[in-house]
Amino acid sequence: AKQVSSFDGDHTRPRIVGFDLSMDKDGLIRLTFDETVKTSTLTPSAITIQDGSSFVNAQYTWSAGNYSLNPTDDSTVVFIVPSKTDLDNMKRNTNITTSKFNTFLIFTELLVEDMNGNLVVGVSNGFGVAVTNFTSDITAPYLVSFDLNMNMPNNTGLLVLSFSETMNAASLDWTRIRLQDKVTSLAS
Repeated sequence: AKQVSSFDGDHTRPRIVGFDLSMDKDGLIRLTFDETVKTSTLTPSAITIQDGSSFVNAQYTWSAGNYSLNPTDDSTVVFIVPSKTDLDNMKRNTNITTSKFNTFLIFTELLVEDMNGNLVVGVSNGFGVAVTNFTSDITAPYLVSFDLNMNMPNNTGLLVLSFSETMNAASLDWTRIRLQDKVTSLAS
């Protein structure tokens, strides 16, 4: 073997070539790059989802909260499960992430690095990347817990309902709530 007399390393920055988003269940974003990226350098708080290639009515920047990678291997494809807070906040804003027509991605160069430490080429407002594949939230929410306080001022009570995901409070039909003193069959 002969020793190399000159070596010029990789100076090419990775670029995003597509992204998919599922708003169903725990949510999932799939980022596809033109070269392998180092998942340990991933910074989801660099991600912003907005309603168009240029911000029009709504955008949401992910928090630095908990998220998970699935799988965690370095690859050209990165799967991120957003934090519950980020997923709920995206669902709360009905101007984004309700269809492929209002789901666009922008991000800073701090999102991820390639295997040689080159920062990804960021995508700025005005050049947002349209979602390739979009999955709507089709899983019905469910009641996780409730709390009833009958000792409120003026002889009133307070009922707090906690659901599995963000809910549209205006859609609540109070006539469909029944409080009872023991577990019974709901069949009628």
